[in-house]
Amino acid sequence: MLNGFDIHWARTPSGEADFDDAPTAGYSFCIIKATEGSSYSHEDWYRRNAPRMLASPLIPGAYHFGRSSSGGIDQALYFLNVVGDTAGMMLALDFETHGPTGTKMTWDQAQDFVRVVHERTERYPLFYSTDLDAHIAQQDSLLRNCPNWIARYGPRPLNPFVIWQKGAGPGFSGVPEGIDFNVFEGSMAELRKFAGREEAGAVGFLGDSQKGDQQASDLVKATGLGRGAAEAYGPDTSAHEAGVELVQQLKRIEEKLDQLLQRR
Repeated sequence: MLNGFDIHWARTPSGEADFDDAPTAGYSFCIIKATEGSSYSHEDWYRRNAPRMLASPLIPGAYHFGRSSSGGIDQALYFLNVVGDTAGMMLALDFETHGPTGTKMTWDQAQDFVRVVHERTERYPLFYSTDLDAHIAQQDSLLRNCPNWIARYGPRPLNPFVIWQKGAGPGFSGVPEGIDFNVFEGSMAELRKFAGREEAGAVGFLGDSQKGDQQASDLVKATGLGRGAAEAYGPDTSAHEAGVELVQQLKRIEEKLDQLLQRR
């Protein structure tokens, strides 16, 4: 498992968070609040702090707090507009059924929100909820596609999850007021894949272009594996194919290293 945290504006009285020290404190990812309902008085906090998060070593994410005050479609469009470029980011819907009657996002609104986010990004957002609501969502033909982000401050959740919010956690130098502590069920390689943050080189190699082939060829030559690739994969192996195979080998090595580090 990997440690992470989520925060909102109230955790940073100064209005600014510093994420650079988070890895030293043992954190690998962060999800910050971007929007609430269809208008949010603290959206500027997200606009100021998102670039800081994106520039840090953390795997980034953004979440929307659902409300009943407006339709799920409007809330999804508002969220995506504020977040902007969603590439390489975890996206989440915070679905909470507690609070004053009439303010809670309905199940129909949640469905509309998820449908729009999926249509616009081709990804299903994380569904943040209690263990009970996660179970209910799993019975829905649409919401069951959302990875579960379950809040349970006690024993391990009963439902499958990708992220588990375990409770309040201590802050660190960049966020001294404290955080909500989470764990990701997987390795760093799996977290990167989940967030859509594949290694940049792999994208170029898999692209159907001369530039991608040249990048692969350069890597094969630089590592001294050009001759070995031809011998291993046949004399007709292109630089493109050799590069793809090399990237796959490097990823397998990275995953093995992650496993070894987790056992220590």
